[in-house]
Amino acid sequence: MAKQNLGLLSKIFFSPRHLDKSDESSNLSDDDYVPYIPVKQRKQQELTSLQRVLGNLAYTEVPEEELDQGNTAEQVEDDPEGMTKKSSDDKHHGPNAQGSLFDRMWELKRKAEERKETERDKKLKEEAKILESVAEKTALKGVAELAKGIQYDKPIQTSWVPPVYIREQSEEKSAEIRKKFRILTEGDDVPAPIRHFSEMCFPKALIDLLKLRGITKPTPIQMQGLPAVLSGRDMIGIAFTGSGKTMVFSIPVILFSMDQEQKIPFIQNEGPYGLVLGPSVS
Repeated sequence: MAKQNLGLLSKIFFSPRHLDKSDESSNLSDDDYVPYIPVKQRKQQELTSLQRVLGNLAYTEVPEEELDQGNTAEQVEDDPEGMTKKSSDDKHHGPNAQGSLFDRMWELKRKAEERKETERDKKLKEEAKILESVAEKTALKGVAELAKGIQYDKPIQTSWVPPVYIREQSEEKSAEIRKKFRILTEGDDVPAPIRHFSEMCFPKALIDLLKLRGITKPTPIQMQGLPAVLSGRDMIGIAFTGSGKTMVFSIPVILFSMDQEQKIPFIQNEGPYGLVLGPSVS
């Protein structure tokens, strides 16, 4: 009886172990296991990879609502019982959605460019408005005058008066002369251009001195600039080098100083009578 029990024990403890098929399948499944990634995270990864490929395009994150809708669509597809519940929503969500992520990226880029262009136009309009305001109102005013709100509506009173036929010259005639000599003007009530030094009522000694220097007739900047300055008007004159701009302000300074000397003689240390700022050295 004891021998039979010993043989039974040997069969029990020393017999080969039978592997369970379920254990084998579990081991294989552990090796081949792929972690589940939600649709929300997959979409975010795909958009990130597209951004790297396309460069710095107009990239924006997908709204949370759209990603949540993608998760819901995948849950329905993964459910065996829900396979029959697919509807027309598949056209807008999931892998069967109409349009690719690449198309979406280009659409986002297009919208970003439209917004950028709109902001640029708005900025240009604001800058143009500022420049227009400065050019019209503050170009010939100092900081103190602007701070006090000083407005100049009348020219400086001078004793210079052009000939009668120049004063009575029509605006059409003045425009014709400006067109002939290519003179461009801006402003209100611009003085008429004068084509000869003799018509500017200069002293004979000054005209003779100009002739000795070979200056017999005024240049376009002098035709329009000298009458404006002699009339007491503020002026900004723009002309090419060698066109005679210096004479436009130097001759009036000399004439105004001579006129003051005749009315009330100057005393010692009185002045200055004129100020010339030269930013360049010739």
